[in-house]
Amino acid sequence: RATDLCNQSGLVWTENSVASPFSCDSETVTFTVTDPCGFSASTTAVFTVVDSQRPTISPVASSVTVECNGSGNTADYAAFLADNGGARATDLCNQSGLVWTENSVASPFSCDSETVTFTVTDPCGFSASTTAVFTVVDSQRPTISPVASSVTVECNGSGNTADYAAFLADNGGARATDLCN
Repeated sequence: RATDLCNQSGLVWTENSVASPFSCDSETVTFTVTDPCGFSASTTAVFTVVDSQRPTISPVASSVTVECNGSGNTADYAAFLADNGGARATDLCNQSGLVWTENSVASPFSCDSETVTFTVTDPCGFSASTTAVFTVVDSQRPTISPVASSVTVECNGSGNTADYAAFLADNGGARATDLCN
């Protein structure tokens, strides 16, 4: 409140605020009152916003299982990470300042999984976390082509061990491919 002995009704207030404070911020404001004769008086106060709550995650991250695609499923894994495993976060004080991080180290390979913790942090340093698993499965068996071929060798008097070892080492001529390995 301001008072002026000469003209109480003509007092004009001004303040020097630049912007409204966001979460975890404060603003020092100088209030100035001027009377109709041009005399003024000032006072200063600080307006502080305190954020003592961490962000809320809802829904939490969801585990994902994908079929092995032969390319390491890197695009699937990158999309999983970029979407924070489907997790969403809200913050009462500053929705636009939320920052997501995750602890992934490498994309999983065939028949493997990676547990990822997604953490969201607000501008005040409060955080919340959620965990999900990215799993790559291989539900297809290997393909053999050409198949193994029978071999007949002439007895060499020494048990044909070298011929037999070569036949085994070559898998009877069979070759196999697997999309994932």
